[in-house]
Amino acid sequence: MPVDLIEIPDVPEYRHVKYAVCVNGQSMEPLYCDGDILLIEPTEDIEIGETGIFIVDGQSYVKKRQKDYLESVNPDPKYTDIPLSEDSCCLGKVVDRLKSE
Repeated sequence: MPVDLIEIPDVPEYRHVKYAVCVNGQSMEPLYCDGDILLIEPTEDIEIGETGIFIVDGQSYVKKRQKDYLESVNPDPKYTDIPLSEDSCCLGKVVDRLKSE
């Protein structure tokens, strides 16, 4: 997995941000676009309706958390809900994004 160092702006809203990830795909458009950099606050769970980073069946996802599934915001029907299981885990909450260039 490639790793690049970026500078996270020094603002109070980002005080708990520990890492950033790059969006790969269109399932969260128009909220997050392919290539956007997401700032992540590590946490083991997030509130329903918040967006986070999740591992489900060995795959990582940026999705909106619902009660028992992960939701894409793109209305295209090819982006289906992803059921949560006992083995699913949350790696962090999306705090903000830095636009792709």
